[in-house]
Amino acid sequence: MTDESGFAVLSGDDVSLKIGEGDTGARFRVPEPASLAEVLNAFADLR
Repeated sequence: MTDESGFAVLSGDDVSLKIGEGDTGARFRVPEPASLAEVLNAFADLR
């Protein structure tokens, strides 16, 4: 099982996020691990 396997079964309001380059089935992408904190903060602000 990989992240990509998980992405393939998500639907609706589910969120999938790829960090870095490469092919992906993720709905969203950030360029590097350091950017993940910004994304998580944005999610927290939406709650």
